[in-house]
Amino acid sequence: MDESKDWTGAHRARFDAKSELERKEWERTGNPVHVWRAIDDAASFAREEVLHVADLHGLFARMKSGETREAAEEEWRQMMDTPSYPLPAWVNLYLADVAYRITCLAELRDLRALPDHALAPYTPAQREEWRRWRNGSLNFEQAMALVPNALHLVRPGANAFKTLKAEGHTQAARNRYYLLLESLGDQGAIEALTTELGFEDARSTRRILQKARRKSRKPFEPDQT
Repeated sequence: MDESKDWTGAHRARFDAKSELERKEWERTGNPVHVWRAIDDAASFAREEVLHVADLHGLFARMKSGETREAAEEEWRQMMDTPSYPLPAWVNLYLADVAYRITCLAELRDLRALPDHALAPYTPAQREEWRRWRNGSLNFEQAMALVPNALHLVRPGANAFKTLKAEGHTQAARNRYYLLLESLGDQGAIEALTTELGFEDARSTRRILQKARRKSRKPFEPDQT
């Protein structure tokens, strides 16, 4: 029992560390892919915890038996449907924002045309403009095409996937450095990272980190429409 508790505690600590890393990257870059990674982690880490304590050998054996197969398969489906770990507040803020945007698109409303005075339409003309916006001006195809905008995955001239790919291994090295820094200090983190990257000396590692820092000054800045 104690061993299982130790594993669970360490597993959740790994999830917390991964979630915190995604949060920092989300705040640094504004790239929503980091939010979706955190959501995926919450589900996959929870599922791994359930599978760790389950008697999988016995379960699979019962799946092969005609008498117990149906019950065993239902038990497996329940494990796969394990609720995720609670989502962090910063993830919920993003989800609430995009939920509103998706709801607007479902009602064929174009957020790009939202009147500036939408919260307080005082004059008859403003109220009429607000009424027309609420009635929706998009067709179904136009609304569907704006879903990436609603999820903040695109902006003029760029998209979140391409931006993430462009960061390449430099950002991965930067993330790994900060994880090592907490326990090893700067010099120890540099030495450990140099070994992991297969470099001959620390100068190459520091150049990679400097390149990552230069990129970190250029956030994704998703489309706000």
